[in-house]
Amino acid sequence: VEQIDPLQPYGVRFDALPGSWRARWFPCVVIPMNNVEAWAILARGQVNFSTHVLLPVQIEIDTDEWEYCLSDASPRVVNSIEEHGPNRLTIRVAVEDDGYLVLSDAWYPGWYAQVDGHPTDVLLANTLFRAVFLPPGEHEVIFPVLWLDGEKQIGYLRIRKWLQDTQK
Repeated sequence: VEQIDPLQPYGVRFDALPGSWRARWFPCVVIPMNNVEAWAILARGQVNFSTHVLLPVQIEIDTDEWEYCLSDASPRVVNSIEEHGPNRLTIRVAVEDDGYLVLSDAWYPGWYAQVDGHPTDVLLANTLFRAVFLPPGEHEVIFPVLWLDGEKQIGYLRIRKWLQDTQK
């Protein structure tokens, strides 16, 4: 769970919920045509989040089906988070088939990641979280901090300093 905390680096504190997972690999996806359809699918309870990840129209597929599996493998929790801090999160994972690594941290526009040192898009998963595609093999996935352009970075730093000053 992410919580605003002006006393923490970057003003955010990360707390794990007992019994929860932070990272999970899924071979099966649900692909709604747009965000409105994604929310409708959620409202109707048409997604089993223990077996599927919801990725609204962000990937190209070779099927007309709105739900499909890349393999018959079972989803699994990934417990190999090596580095966790305000600046980056590093996960090592080995997967046998194509699938999506879902990180149960909030997604924001502009997030990016690296898979084995190569930049990759971060997809919006389950209308809230972050996901990246992983082909079969062993991978190092790095989720760095959100990089803002210069003007936004200055504004962010001013707000952070103001919050710190008001807490004194």
